[in-house]
Amino acid sequence: MEYYRDETDREYLKGCGETVEVHEGQIVICDIHEAYRFICNNAVKKVVLKVTIEDGYFHNK
Repeated sequence: MEYYRDETDREYLKGCGETVEVHEGQIVICDIHEAYRFICNNAVKKVVLKVTIEDGYFHNK
């Protein structure tokens, strides 16, 4: 297994994944240690947000 490399912007993973079908308007939440890949015959419009919580709470809540 090759770990993430800045030069190629690639990381190769192995293991047993699962395929999940997601329809328009649905939200998928992945844990930080999980990998994801979008597979589609058409162009995929998506937004990927990475949220980090420091000190265990939100300052503005």
